[in-house]
Amino acid sequence: MSRASDVVRNDLLVTLAASPAPIVSVIAPGGYGKSTLIAQFAEHDPRPSAWLSVEEDADDPVTLARYLVFALGGASSIGEDLLHELDGLHPRMRIATAGLAAAIAGVDAPCVLVVDDVHRLTDRRCFALLRALAREVPSGSEIVFAARSETPLELARVRAAGELLELGIDDLRFGVDDAADLLRAAGAGDIGAEDVARLTDQTEGWAVGLYLAARSLAANPATVPTFGGDDRGVADYLRETMLADLPASEVEFLIQSSVLEELSGPLCDATLATTGSGAMLETLESSNLLVVPLDRRRDRYRYHHLFRDLLRMELEHREPDLVPVLTARASAWCEAEGLTDQAVSYAIAGDHVDRAAELIARYGQSTYFGGRASVARAWFEWFGEHGELERFPSVAVLGSYLHAAEQNPIEAERWVDAVPTVDATDASGREREAIRALLAAAMARDGVEGMFADAERASHLLPAASLWRPNASLVVGLAHLCDEELESASRAFRLAAELAGELGTPIVWALAHAELAIVALELGDVAGAATHASSARRIVEEGKLHGYPTSELTYAVGARVALVQGDPVRARACAEEAASIDPSLSYAMPVFALQADLLLARCAMGLGDGAWAEGFLTHADDVIAHRPDLGTLVSEVAAARDELDVLRTSATGAPTLTPAEARLLPLLTTHLSFREIGAELFVSPHTVKTQAISIYRKLGVSSRAEAVSVAREIGLLTP
Repeated sequence: MSRASDVVRNDLLVTLAASPAPIVSVIAPGGYGKSTLIAQFAEHDPRPSAWLSVEEDADDPVTLARYLVFALGGASSIGEDLLHELDGLHPRMRIATAGLAAAIAGVDAPCVLVVDDVHRLTDRRCFALLRALAREVPSGSEIVFAARSETPLELARVRAAGELLELGIDDLRFGVDDAADLLRAAGAGDIGAEDVARLTDQTEGWAVGLYLAARSLAANPATVPTFGGDDRGVADYLRETMLADLPASEVEFLIQSSVLEELSGPLCDATLATTGSGAMLETLESSNLLVVPLDRRRDRYRYHHLFRDLLRMELEHREPDLVPVLTARASAWCEAEGLTDQAVSYAIAGDHVDRAAELIARYGQSTYFGGRASVARAWFEWFGEHGELERFPSVAVLGSYLHAAEQNPIEAERWVDAVPTVDATDASGREREAIRALLAAAMARDGVEGMFADAERASHLLPAASLWRPNASLVVGLAHLCDEELESASRAFRLAAELAGELGTPIVWALAHAELAIVALELGDVAGAATHASSARRIVEEGKLHGYPTSELTYAVGARVALVQGDPVRARACAEEAASIDPSLSYAMPVFALQADLLLARCAMGLGDGAWAEGFLTHADDVIAHRPDLGTLVSEVAAARDELDVLRTSATGAPTLTPAEARLLPLLTTHLSFREIGAELFVSPHTVKTQAISIYRKLGVSSRAEAVSVAREIGLLTP
């Protein structure tokens, strides 16, 4: 089986060969290929080389000096005085050191001396000996020191003089190309580029990790491993080389702190119920034990993730009951420090469902509406899989609102239906009932009349300082708008905008301004519409809300305003931005969806693009099929359909069918039912019915038979 030695690190070899520095320092944890790189360098370099791999018995200045004499024997003339001194009963290190320095200075020809595994040394006299050698390197020669961690070699002087070349983890970690070579050389076979990239990322370019991944692939070529610290080979390697010789206190610290994603002194103290963690982290980092600093002040660290995986496995094996204790402490500390994301993460990591529910109920809304939807989304997704919705009504009602905002109506209804009847006499019950009423109003499951009732109930139950008050004002305005009460709608939207701006809920803030722009357009106030449309867009951009489904309405109203102002280029650009949002608005929030569809359809018609307008109106038809009682919006969609038909007729002299309708029309002449036609066309019966009704409208008929007859008369069907 090949190893990393089969992969030539050309870039690093060029760096080493080109450097004029007489001293080279290579420092990285075990398994990063230090020795392999240096061996390749020595092999390719024309100068003779001397190599000393420090063993444990070399941690003595006399023994180290003897080994160095043996290593240099072929490259330098060793003086008799030095040999005599080292053979004595009590060698004088001052003389031995001077003799070695003279030996390195008097090499017969330029050479390379490699001292590997310097980290094994602890005796200060050994380091004094190596420093003496470093001071005497003659021109053309080089000393390479390799170690797993920083050592007391005190190379600051040569560094300042530009006489030191330093290579570390970031230099040694394998890139994708070298990783591919290593994996294939080590038996991974014809591994694909994506799998190479994934393994490189998982191992962070660690040579041993890649090698062991290749071994796994060689044993099971059909499955590319998800490579982690629980891999048996990695675990054995790290255990044998990194944990076996550490003091028990360090091993205990490493294993217990592995529950933490990020390490700091105070967090480790709180989690492990101890003191002095900051100093321990500094010690571990200075020993290069796969502890990575995250800032220059050395306040924050993390473990190499493969190393952390191993430590977690050890913790699960040794003290499995300790994991929930540690994660609970970490969660409590993080919340106290205002680190809410981490507090929830540790509650989730420890499977503390009750604790997670408490935190999600407390911070879920501000997290989502504060512009960090992906974080909140992950919390609710986990809770949906691990929590009992009926036991945690506060989380259930929040999750239902989030699913609605994410345009997932089926999940929104499932979550809200799981909320039990609540007691609205206590504060928490009042807010839950208010949020549930808000959601019912936004989803308009009971039509416009239900929207009014639910929105008013929510407004009555919510406390004055609630972050949900802007939402309540917004849905009150929507109910008024659907009932053509423009002045009342405008007042509600202005209040929603004011509250959302004060409370910092940018999604509602942008929506309120978009609604005010729609009202202004209805009233013929183009300047006012432009001002509100601009404000809505600014809020979306500053809040980085470009991909939120509700931002579709912001871009749609901007498109309509631009067209009214006579700027078709900007109108099309805004409309394309709106159409690109995925997921688009759906019947989860049907009023916003129909508003966006109407704005975009009329914009498309104004741009002369009937097919584009048809797509928006077809989507509107689907929304209406689920929410048929939306007041004037339903009639506006029908009116827009008529406008589109007039536009097409005036342009062609006959109604123009969409490609889907043209495909359906011949099948209307058969005996097939809508369900059977749907099976033939691979669409739902509902879609067939919607397209058929559209055909009837365009042809001015009310039945299938009449549609076939008229279509034949005007030449859309062959008799």
